[in-house]
Amino acid sequence: MTVATIKMPEMQAHVDTVTGLRDFIKAGEYRPGDRLPSERDLIGRLAISRSALRKGFDVLEREGCIWRHVGKGTFIAATEPLGDETKRVLKEDVAVADGRFVVNYFRLSHDGRLLFGGGESYGYKFPKDLVAKVRKPMTEIFPHLSDVRIDYAWGGTLAITMKRLPYLTRLAPNVLSASGYSGHGVGTATHAGQLMAMAIEGETDGFDTMSRIPTYPFPGGASLRTSLLSLAMTWYSMRDRLGF
Repeated sequence: MTVATIKMPEMQAHVDTVTGLRDFIKAGEYRPGDRLPSERDLIGRLAISRSALRKGFDVLEREGCIWRHVGKGTFIAATEPLGDETKRVLKEDVAVADGRFVVNYFRLSHDGRLLFGGGESYGYKFPKDLVAKVRKPMTEIFPHLSDVRIDYAWGGTLAITMKRLPYLTRLAPNVLSASGYSGHGVGTATHAGQLMAMAIEGETDGFDTMSRIPTYPFPGGASLRTSLLSLAMTWYSMRDRLGF
């Protein structure tokens, strides 16, 4: 999504931020469902401070112009082809996830690479070294791969709901929305898409049933939810390390 580059005075910057973003929304620059640029991008483009930007977001969220959710970063790495070493990793062609709260998951690719997911972050800042982020949990499970070359590493931000159930809703009579797959999008996004397609064709029971699931706001509101999420996930990560 392209955002115009504008300069704003620092004085009452959050008020000007609200005015500018609200005008963009009303003019159709941002459409329902569009994702705003990152805070870092907006701070640079609007020439304002982070605190001013967040104050502006708070106002827009209260007005119902924008919706914010807490994100979770998840990261995956692909090793070099392992050759005969694949037999020491997995003896069968299966996908594996462990029983930790902060889960690790892995499988082999068709060309014999280990695809390993792990090393999460909570917020919108990604680690500078994705390879190192994923290598740490990978070598805890497969210490014999400590020197193996990692050819690719990537990551993305997930939308996590309080109940870890998808969030389906009608934004307008003919506007449907589905999000918040909480890391299980392969199955749940496919299911949500089927329900949306059926609703468009007039079979609305499935979509309407999912949309009636109570949705609770994250505790702490806009100002505290990121900090509380980080604190909670640190606690569960510690429980994983201690084994309880």
